[in-house]
Amino acid sequence: MNGRPGDPAHAEYLLARSIRDETREKDAPLARWVDRRLSWRLSYWLARTPLKPNHVTIVNTLLGFLSGWLFTLGYSARLAGAVLFLLVTTLDGVDGELARLKMQETDFGATLDLVTDAIVNLVVLLGVILGCYRAGGSRAYLYLLPLFAGGFALCAIASYRAARSSGDNSLRMAWLVERLTSRDFAYWLLFFALFDRLAIFAWGIAFGSYVAGILLMWAASRMKLKSNAVVAARSVTTTERTAASVAKTDSAGLGA
Repeated sequence: MNGRPGDPAHAEYLLARSIRDETREKDAPLARWVDRRLSWRLSYWLARTPLKPNHVTIVNTLLGFLSGWLFTLGYSARLAGAVLFLLVTTLDGVDGELARLKMQETDFGATLDLVTDAIVNLVVLLGVILGCYRAGGSRAYLYLLPLFAGGFALCAIASYRAARSSGDNSLRMAWLVERLTSRDFAYWLLFFALFDRLAIFAWGIAFGSYVAGILLMWAASRMKLKSNAVVAARSVTTTERTAASVAKTDSAGLGA
């Protein structure tokens, strides 16, 4: 890398660095300030290997499953699970960055990433709740499991509705969805695991999932109304212009 414009290695390096800024507008704060600063370097290195983006997605998913299992064990294992999930969170951006670097972006890859992210989140958070049950023995956590599952499902449905109803506000909605469903909670998870207070996190995430789902539903409804209003306004404007054009044509014909 000698810094010359014609140097391919330097061009690849600059491209890899620029990729981290492509999602800056919708990335959650910690994802932007921490995760992306690490992930692009790994993506730059992996771009020189035969590894494909979907391979990274699958490996990261397996690591996420391992993290979820560790949360069901003792304190040391739960702490290791929290550290591993933080690694999974950092690696989560690598598959997309690698796809852009190698020009291998596909709809299937994007869907695979989205679905596996959701599954890993579910597995990890269920693992946290099961771990709390095994550690304390309280039957309350058995009721917390379906409660959280319902909140998670609500968030998934709300996110889908939000994506479909964003219209001209797609960037704004992507920002909101990212803030309410991002993996920045991985840092809080590590904090509570370190002090052996995962029970607080478990109850918070269970009820918090409903809050996030309701907020997304509300935002999606508002944006859908705004989108419909914009479409209606455009339709009225088009109709008025057409009527004016017809009237002008008729006037010209009569004048002739």
